[in-house]
Amino acid sequence: MNLFSQQDAPLPEANKVLQGASEAVQSARREAYGPVLTHFEDVATMWNQFLGLQGEFDIKASDVPLMMVLYKVCREKAHHSLDNMVDIAGYAAVCEQVISDQGGPG
Repeated sequence: MNLFSQQDAPLPEANKVLQGASEAVQSARREAYGPVLTHFEDVATMWNQFLGLQGEFDIKASDVPLMMVLYKVCREKAHHSLDNMVDIAGYAAVCEQVISDQGGPG
């Protein structure tokens, strides 16, 4: 899947990132880990339990991909990797899906 036409592709490296993220989000990972919302709800529950959070300050399913972006930014700060950029774009896309699956922001 080429996200830019040849004429409109002044950023071939950006296309690599977006294409890689699209492939990762649409891949067999979905089958392996189940529905995105359910998976991130499970992760949020485990993180809340581990951190002893409850009530108003709970980590929500939509927070999980954003926190994973921050993790990838920390990795990128230490060492540039195309994989970090692909994962950041992928987590942003998945975050939007989780928000949509939850019925909108908030």
